[in-house]
Amino acid sequence: MVSKLPSQKHKIFLRMIYLLQKQLNPYKKQKRRKGHLNPTCSMITLISLLT
Repeated sequence: MVSKLPSQKHKIFLRMIYLLQKQLNPYKKQKRRKGHLNPTCSMITLISLLT
């Protein structure tokens, strides 16, 4: 299913996953940081952008 996507869309998808992971890692270590997105909220944003 992923291979059928256009390369441009696939690159954006991979970049989003990378950014999401980058965002989630500091969240687990530093929960007191203000303005940090909720992991669930980030996941919903990711899904909403893809669909």
